[in-house]
Parts: sequence; structure tokens; C-alpha cells
Amino acid sequence: MKKKVLALLALVSLIMLVAPLVNFSSGKSKHWSDWQESELYNLDFVLPVLGGFYYLLGISIAPEQVVIGKEGWLYLGDVYGGSITNKRIGVTPQDEVVAAKVMGAAAVWDKWFKHHGVKEYRIIIGPDKDTVYPEFLPDWAKPSSNPTFDALVNKADSKLFVNGLGALREAKQKYDVPLYFKTDHHWNGLGGWLAFNELAESLSRARPDLIFPSVEVSDHPKVVPWAGGDLAKFQRVRSLLKDQYVEMDMFASLPIEQYDFNSGRLISVGSNLELGAPDKPLMVKSVKALNNKKVLWLRDSFGSVMSPYMMATFSDVLQMHYGVANSEFYSHIFEKFNPDYVIVTVAERNSRIDYFQAFPPLSLSRPKETFVSHTRGEVVAKKDITVMEGDGAYRTAGENPYLVFKLQKPIKAKLSEQLVVDLKCDNGTDQVPVQMFWRTNNSDFSEDRRFRFIAYQGLTSVNLSSAASWVESEDVTAVRIDFESPGGCSKLTVGPLKLGINKL
Repeated sequence: MKKKVLALLALVSLIMLVAPLVNFSSGKSKHWSDWQESELYNLDFVLPVLGGFYYLLGISIAPEQVVIGKEGWLYLGDVYGGSITNKRIGVTPQDEVVAAKVMGAAAVWDKWFKHHGVKEYRIIIGPDKDTVYPEFLPDWAKPSSNPTFDALVNKADSKLFVNGLGALREAKQKYDVPLYFKTDHHWNGLGGWLAFNELAESLSRARPDLIFPSVEVSDHPKVVPWAGGDLAKFQRVRSLLKDQYVEMDMFASLPIEQYDFNSGRLISVGSNLELGAPDKPLMVKSVKALNNKKVLWLRDSFGSVMSPYMMATFSDVLQMHYGVANSEFYSHIFEKFNPDYVIVTVAERNSRIDYFQAFPPLSLSRPKETFVSHTRGEVVAKKDITVMEGDGAYRTAGENPYLVFKLQKPIKAKLSEQLVVDLKCDNGTDQVPVQMFWRTNNSDFSEDRRFRFIAYQGLTSVNLSSAASWVESEDVTAVRIDFESPGGCSKLTVGPLKLGINKL
């Protein structure tokens, strides 16, 4: 180690002596007075050499981004979700809490999607490279025997989560090529194919009518030389290191069309090759796909090598990075696209971020024929509202008008997640902003138990499963509806309120 340190110091000293001469000879001016000291000592020109020298010594020049492993393997550093440190520490009580939130949110999203007509919802977690190949990590980065990934998958609903870790670990003993790139943090085409097969098995159990590609992959897949990947780039040695690309082009000849979803503009027509994760909705159509089905695919870069398999299976795949999906996006998608399936592909390190802990936006629609009422509520109290002549007719008469509906019988909120209100406004507007509060046997109306939504003219069905405070409530006895813009709806007719479920 002492010799390595001395060699490193000598190299640094040499670089500092040479840097001004190199920059001056190839720079902006041949007059020393035109140069600033920071420009003369700019070391960009030497970073590839320095990165290569450090690489040979097993030292990262960007340790927060890349860690130098054994036998040419590189790994992500801590800046990416605490990749190294979190796994060295192992599962903490906070990890358990986060995992429970992720699982709870996934279950709510499943109900929310099905409320919108989605047949199946799945989340594919792509294990980090060091989860599948921990043996090539440097000794100091050895992961805990109680890994954080276990905290998540042990709580996962196998009907929603597709965990390919077992298949990947088994396959790495079978194939004579790695399932991940050595110089890049992603899995390769073989690793992605194995994960896609796990997805296929999961969906086939629920939807036997779906057809999935059946391809036998040789135990000795063909590989071709490939330039260094993103981790080599962080070390500035991308041009120096080589990797292997596993050729999995069995669906490349399939013709596909790419469209900008928002405008409908045709972007390209071509072969079925890998696609990066788009930051705006991208529609990919494949007329020769095995299933004439529509899929919303929310994904990150771990989905890139899986994209040819997805296109070979489904005719219409609308894909976008989950990181830019918001409530407006979902509203637009279900108004214009109405997918049959929703699939999420996420790298392990991102599977616990806030996005996967968050509940979906409120879901509004016209009531469906599948709605089953558990109880109904009749108006028993009011404020800043006067009764008019006519069944259920009222006039707002103050700044804070509301109606209180007493339920025929108390209900458990989580078992009655669908609210149906009947509201007609005198001005014919399609948008009536309201707030809903609820009372239980043990508590009165409060700010902790409320949410806002925009009611339609007439019947509106609201899916309440995305409101955490509703789901957690027990024995709801009454509901209060506050009208937030009394001036915009001074005369209104209100029918009975109903709570129940949509039987899917």
C-alpha cells in the first residue's frame, strides 16, 4: 500500500508540472498574460489517464458515483440511493416502515387502476447489480446478511410484485455469460429476458388468454464486444475498458411505429430495438404483436433491454418514465388511452422512493353498473343553506354552506371505498368544487378527515381508496359536504349520498 501511495503522489506531482504546458500549447492564446491560473491548471485532459491509473490501483476518482470491484466489475456509488452504505448496514426499522408504505400504496394503486378498467397491475423490480453479483464487490463493501431488498420483497404481494431475483440467481449458475454488464449498472438483454419471463408467468396466472413469446435461449448466448458503460464513464475510462453485449435480437425484425402520444405525430418507423425511458408519453405500436392489447408501461432505464420483448407481446405500449407521471398525466391517459394493463419496471434502488409510497390521485367518474351500495345517507343538518320548494332543493345563504348526511348504518371505510353523490347546480356547470368530511363513533368532523374533489353535474362517483385518512377510519356514521364556491352554485338540488364498492 505504501508503494501505491508514493506512486500516486509522484504521478500527481508530474501532472501538476505538465498541466500548464499542455493547456498553453493547445489553448486560446500564445501569450501567458491572457491566461488565468485556473485555466492553466485545468486537468480535463489528464482525467482519462488519471482514471485509468487509479482504476489499476482499485481507486475510484468519483467514489460517490462508481466503486471499483474485483475482476473488472464496477458498481454504483452511494449517491444513487445509498447503494453501498445501505446494503452494508442492512435492514433498519425505518426500512421496514418504508416497505410497509410501499406495499400499502401498491394495493391502493391496484384498486385505483381497476376502478378505471385496468385488468391487471404489476410492478417488476430489477435487482441492483450488487444484489445479484455481490461476490465482485470490494471487501470493504460486503453487504449485510440481512439486505434491505429483503425488507421489501418479504412484504410484497406476489400478485402485484414481480421479483425476479430468484430466477436471476439461478440463471447466473446456468449461463456462461453475466446477466449484467461489468462496466454498466444495468442488466443486459439476457437479464431483462429472464425478468420479462417472470412477468409473463405472473400475468398468465391471472389472464390465461394472453400469449407470450416462447423462445429457447442457448446456455451459451452469443456475445459481441461492447464499449465501456456508464460506470466506466464515471471513472473516465470508457474508451479504455471493454465489455460484452449479449445479443438477444430474436424480435428485432418486428416492425414498430413510434408516436408522440400528446400530439399523435409519427416519430419513426423501424425495427424493434431497445428504447430508452422517455420523459414524455411515447406510444409504440406493433401490428404483429401477439396480443391486441393496450399497456401503460411506467419505467426507468431498467426497461430499455426489455422493450423489444414488450413490443413483441402487446400491440400498443404507451411508455414513460414514472418520475414525470403526475395526476394530470393519469387523468389524460385514462381519458384518451384506457389501458388494459399497467406495468411498472423499476430498479431496486428506486423502488422505495417517495413516488412508490404515494397514493394515487382522487378518481372521479360516472357511477358504474357494478356499483354496490353498502349504505346511504340522508340530510339531517345544514349550515348557511336554506330549504327551497322541491325535493332536495336548496339555496346557499352564507359563506360556508354545508350539508350533513347521516348514514343508515355505520360502515368500515376501507370496505366502502366508493362514494356516489347526486348534485345538480342551477347554472349547469360541470364542475362544482366541494370538500368531504366524515364523522365516526369516536370522533367528530375535523381537518384530519377530509379531502377535496370536483363534482360533476348530476351523479359523481369518487374512489376514496387514495385518501389515507379515509382508509384508516373505523365506523363512519356521517358525511359532510361543504360547497367551496357558494356564489357559483347558489341554487342546487342534492339527492341521497351512497357509499359502497365497485364489484370488478
